[in-house]
Amino acid sequence: MAFGPALREIRITRRISQAALGRLADVDHSTVSRLEAGTRYPTEQMVHSLATALHCTPREKNMLYMQAGFVPAGAFTSAYDLVSWGLQLYDYTDAEIDSLDIAWRAMLNVVDNNRTQGVPA
Repeated sequence: MAFGPALREIRITRRISQAALGRLADVDHSTVSRLEAGTRYPTEQMVHSLATALHCTPREKNMLYMQAGFVPAGAFTSAYDLVSWGLQLYDYTDAEIDSLDIAWRAMLNVVDNNRTQGVPA
């Protein structure tokens, strides 16, 4: 999903008009309209303002950043963080993410154990 449709979906879910979102995010309502139509692209600061105004969950906020072409600042300190973030962008349930998280950690433990024992990759 592109940024515009994602923004529109969240805005409609929150039952906020384009004009109200514009006021809350300190942007003109026509900017919100253009963003949703895909005729204008947001700055990183604009994504932050819109996500804050919409009271987005971390998952929604990260999705908006990604759809706008940005990666949340300081989001990844390891490959594990990157993969976990990527999984959250899809329609996995929290239980599915937890299961994948357990599998990911188990795989990393095997790799770490093999390294310490000198087993080639």
